[in-house]
Amino acid sequence: MDRVELKVYGITYNQVKEGAYVLLLTDETELFRIPIVIGVAEAQSIAVHMKKVEPQRPLTHDIYCSTLTAFGITLDEVFIYKFADGIFYSELHITQDDRHIAIDSRTSDAVAFALRAGCPIYTTTEVLEATGFEVDGDSMRPHRSRVVSEESREENDSQKLDYSTMTTSELEKIMLKFSDAEQYEMAAQIKSIIESRKSEKHDC
Repeated sequence: MDRVELKVYGITYNQVKEGAYVLLLTDETELFRIPIVIGVAEAQSIAVHMKKVEPQRPLTHDIYCSTLTAFGITLDEVFIYKFADGIFYSELHITQDDRHIAIDSRTSDAVAFALRAGCPIYTTTEVLEATGFEVDGDSMRPHRSRVVSEESREENDSQKLDYSTMTTSELEKIMLKFSDAEQYEMAAQIKSIIESRKSEKHDC
């Protein structure tokens, strides 16, 4: 299984789902972005660490990592090993003495732990191809949230459409619109439908 190392690219407000944020991961070349919808608490925890803010009291992820250290447990890596039905599946790979254990984890928590432990984050080439968006040369710059325009509001209304009745070509056009508007979470949903169709044809 080919693996790809990832790093945190940034966090942006989710313009589609109220009260949620989008965590953006990128490969080492920064040619791809993987968007993951996360909650407010997880977004805050990740942002606090990235901005090197010292909270007055330790956050939940801080306590977890401190507990691991106290018991001589090392977080070796985070592995995002699967994407299915719009959900990312991740594991924490930990070591204590000669024991190596993989623990199931929400991806948002896993990333928050990885940042604190300074350990690498990996995924598979399959997950990257299914969920990542390639960035062209002109777009390689820090992510900037955009104000929702009337045009993007119309695009958001396309969520109400029945994607199952659309051709793959039509879905690809809608996916590109969402991607251009930096609404990666919606683009990822449509991309998963396209990949599912391709997989079904291949199985036949």
